[in-house]
Amino acid sequence: MKLLILTFAYLWKDTWHRWFEQPGSPFAKGLIATILTFTSGLIIVSFSLQEKTLRLRLEKMGMNNIVMTKLVSFPESQNLPINYIEGYLNPLNEYGDLISFTQIPQRAKKNNATTYTVLCVPDQTKYMLKDYPFEKEAFIFVSDVIPEGQYVSLFIDDLKVQAFVCKKHESLRALGVDELLLIPDQWASHFAQSGYIKKIIFRNNEQSKLEAITHLIKNICNEPLLKNLQVISPLHLKKELDTLMSISSRWKYGLAILLSVVLAIVSGTISILEYRQNLYVYALFRSMGLSSFSLFLRHLIENLFIANIAACIALLTASFLHNLFFSTFGFSSQISKSIPYLIYFNHENSILFIAVSIGALLGGIPLLFGLFKPIGKILE
Repeated sequence: MKLLILTFAYLWKDTWHRWFEQPGSPFAKGLIATILTFTSGLIIVSFSLQEKTLRLRLEKMGMNNIVMTKLVSFPESQNLPINYIEGYLNPLNEYGDLISFTQIPQRAKKNNATTYTVLCVPDQTKYMLKDYPFEKEAFIFVSDVIPEGQYVSLFIDDLKVQAFVCKKHESLRALGVDELLLIPDQWASHFAQSGYIKKIIFRNNEQSKLEAITHLIKNICNEPLLKNLQVISPLHLKKELDTLMSISSRWKYGLAILLSVVLAIVSGTISILEYRQNLYVYALFRSMGLSSFSLFLRHLIENLFIANIAACIALLTASFLHNLFFSTFGFSSQISKSIPYLIYFNHENSILFIAVSIGALLGGIPLLFGLFKPIGKILE
């Protein structure tokens, strides 16, 4: 036991001495592992952010809602009735409720210059949104931020309105807008002369028929005046989410394999160079009674130590740069900040530690051929 402890202490001292004498070798191994792990970690987390974004969209939309959007530009905005799209969609009333809005080009403004989407509400939609006091209030500001029951002053161009604040109705969450202003439908003819966006939410009563309804909407979209009708269905989002998860899984394992292979090649190359530099030292150790296995085990532990420390540094750096990196590349700050820093050390990224460990172990294999070579042939 004493001999084992002394052997371990001597090898560890020799390792430290070699690192200080030849710092390039451990630095090169650590640098390659850091760069590869840093890049791989950010890519894996980016897939997690995209997945979270899709899940939030799916949650806001609801599994029973289909959202249809149509940009009506000039001269259609003047030549066609403002509710002509709803006429084509009447067959859907058999399966659920149609909640339509007309989004005008103008945006409502506060004194602090914050702007909000403005939607004109037809009478049929008012009936669907029974929770809102349309009988008493002409203008309703929908917000989950401002306390309900207050009045806010808003401007639509030069027109000043007093809007009554209400909480967001469940059906409106499918639009994906945090705050918006609802105004009477009569205003649409005044503001929508140059064009408007028709937004229609179809609230399905039977989720089991969602696929058949989506197919029916596609058939309706073949009408010449509905060619550019955009349809967002939870089925599409669900398929998109499944596809993203499949791609994410392939990328995750692909990056892990690439990380292992590159690290094994780099570590193996450096190991060969180190062995050639310390050829006679290794032979001297073996002539003094140290087994080849002990020297090889020392080398594997050294590689594992460097690779895993480098991986930790890489993921810690990525976690500190997380918000800066993903906000630069267009991710919503709300989404990116909702991801905890510990996601870089969760089970998704644990595969990176496995990959660098495998790469470090494989990088030590070339050393086997030298360490088990007879001492006599080395000293020839």
